[in-house]
Amino acid sequence: MSIAAARPAGNATASQSRSGSRAKRHYGTHIFLVAMAVMWLVPLGWALFTALRPVASTNEHGYFSVAGDFNFDNFVQAWTQGGFATYFWNSVIITVPSVLLTLFLASLMAFAVSRVNWKFNITLLIMFTAGNLLPRRSWLHPCSRWPNTWRCRTRSATPATCSIPTSW
Repeated sequence: MSIAAARPAGNATASQSRSGSRAKRHYGTHIFLVAMAVMWLVPLGWALFTALRPVASTNEHGYFSVAGDFNFDNFVQAWTQGGFATYFWNSVIITVPSVLLTLFLASLMAFAVSRVNWKFNITLLIMFTAGNLLPRRSWLHPCSRWPNTWRCRTRSATPATCSIPTSW
C-alpha cells in the first residue's frame, strides 16, 4: 500500500488548494527578485566585459559595441605590475592560521558549553559568539590610539607615528 493511498481524500484537496494559491501569490515577489538580480548582475557583467577588452579595441569600436577581440591581458598586467602575488601570499599567511585558530577555539568553547554545566557557560558562549561576529577593525581601532598617544609624548615621535588612523 502506498503512502498516497493511506492518506484521506480530504487532505489531498486541502494541500492542492493551498499550493495553487501560494503559486499565484508569489508572482510579484519573483518578478521583483528577478529584476533586482538583473540590476545587480548587469553592472558586474559590464565591468567584466570591459575588463576583457584591450584599450585599443575599446577606443576603436566604442564602449557599447561587441566587436573586437577579448583577452586576459589587462588582468595579467594588473597582476604583475601591482604585485598581487606578494599581497595574495601575505593574505594567505595571515588568513589561514587565524581561521584555523578561530575554528579550534570555537570547537573548544562549543564542547565546554554543551558537555559541562557551570555558572557562566551561556554568558561565555554569548561573548564568544559576539566576538566572532564583530569585525576585528572595531576592536583594533580604539587600541591603536594608545601607542600613538604614548609615542607622541616621547621625544622619538614623528608626525607619522602621532597620526591616528581613521580607516584600515
